[in-house]
Amino acid sequence: MRLLMKTIGQCLARRASETPRNTAIEYRDQSYTWEEIHRLSDYLAIRMMTMGIEKGDHVGLWSVNTPNWIITFLALEKTGAVPVLIDTCCREQELRYVIPCADIRFMYYGDGCGSVMYESMADQLRKQDWCQVERWVPMGRDSMGRWMSDASFVSSEKSQVGHKRLNRRKNQVKPQDTAAIFFTSGTTGRAKGVMLSHYNLVNSALGILEFMQWTGTDKILLAVPLYHCFGITSGLLTSIHVGCTIHLMKYFKAGNVLEHIDKYHCTVFNGTPAMFQAVVGSPDLWKYSQDSLGSGILTGSFVTEEEYQEIQAVFPHMDILPSYGQTETSHCVTLMGRKDPVEKRGSSVGRPVSHEEIRIVEPETGRILDTGKTGEIQVRGYNVMQGYSSQPEAAAAMLQEDGWLCTGDLGYLDPERYLHMVRY
Repeated sequence: MRLLMKTIGQCLARRASETPRNTAIEYRDQSYTWEEIHRLSDYLAIRMMTMGIEKGDHVGLWSVNTPNWIITFLALEKTGAVPVLIDTCCREQELRYVIPCADIRFMYYGDGCGSVMYESMADQLRKQDWCQVERWVPMGRDSMGRWMSDASFVSSEKSQVGHKRLNRRKNQVKPQDTAAIFFTSGTTGRAKGVMLSHYNLVNSALGILEFMQWTGTDKILLAVPLYHCFGITSGLLTSIHVGCTIHLMKYFKAGNVLEHIDKYHCTVFNGTPAMFQAVVGSPDLWKYSQDSLGSGILTGSFVTEEEYQEIQAVFPHMDILPSYGQTETSHCVTLMGRKDPVEKRGSSVGRPVSHEEIRIVEPETGRILDTGKTGEIQVRGYNVMQGYSSQPEAAAAMLQEDGWLCTGDLGYLDPERYLHMVRY
């Protein structure tokens, strides 16, 4: 694998140039091509600049998975602003912490999640003295119930003058710039805003592709939330790299996942053990075919060998490949390859991704442990975070001067360099 010095916007431009008419996103029965995604995110980026969004501004994204979420995220990347990806379950108490911690200047919000309407929460929050957000911008469907399209933009946002201005801004965005802030519980204490660069995220997605071997003919069922690093790297960015289709679901629901795999012939399904177990235990399981599925990543929490075998038995034609990672490591640190021995898949979370190092350390002494000995997993490579937003002391406690990240997780390496988890 060759590491890329590219921004997310540059990767999207290349994809739109190479396969402009191929389907990029399916959402229910609506679809967008790669050229449309690139064009609409350009228009929206011009609008953002007119609104006053500057390079480096922190901009909240608060919504379930939708086409507008993806277009807004990509537009922000083109402007050099930093999307702050907010959990759909956030309520006022959490936002009281997240907004000042991430220094959010603008907030894009969707329709809501479940019975909670973000519009009414935004109305309440904007009136409160502690909230420094300058502008709240709805990004749900328009008054006609439609998602973003060419008709959503005025002529000045499509003009040559606007595009020249945007191109100047794009040229200011560098791979080393922060691309997004992801809130995570981390290893201890309150949620932390993990800062990841374009370089982190673009290459993490490449690392996934090296193991998973997806191509432009694949279709990824994306039910993982896009506010999570795993959704961005294993869903959005892998698809941009190889040009496969994203079949987008606004959130995970086992019965809907099964129906959509069958109806839309999805070939990839990534998820946490809880998501896979919910699908396996769904009463709708036998109503739908999963024969189109070829592979998927299993990650996010501990799974026993017995639990893994139960999941795999339901999907006999599918390579379900365990992985280990954290938000602080741009997610994937290890992955099981599609050619790795089947007997390894239930007991291990795979081997290190290219250009990433792993060592096992005795937590009390810092001594590097031999093969087979359990200790703290430490990671070093292109994938390690830049730090925590507004929390330099917390980052300093995890990041050593020589680049090693202390994950707080326990595991051991076997003689073939497969990682075995003991405690997340």
